Amino acid sequence: MLADTEAAPDAARSARAMGRLLDSAAGREAVQSAARQGLVRPQIHAQREDPLASGMREAAQGDCMKGEFKGGGMGLLSLPMLAAAALKGECSR
Repeated sequence: MLADTEAAPDAARSARAMGRLLDSAAGREAVQSAARQGLVRPQIHAQREDPLASGMREAAQGDCMKGEFKGGGMGLLSLPMLAAAALKGECSR
């Protein structure tokens, strides 16, 4: 039981010493230097696109190869409309 009471003050003493070490002028200078050099930057994780959302977005656009675009179904007259839809990115394929 005596060893437990002696260990607690030693741990508290070492924690105070560590706090003083981290709060020293050299410690503050090291942190400021790292911040200036850009070593301490918040990590921003890239957001991945949800496959369901991208699939639904593509499904909202017609398949130009099947004639599902504005002006489709007019034979050869629909070729300019097909080209316009392809250039605008309105085709799913």
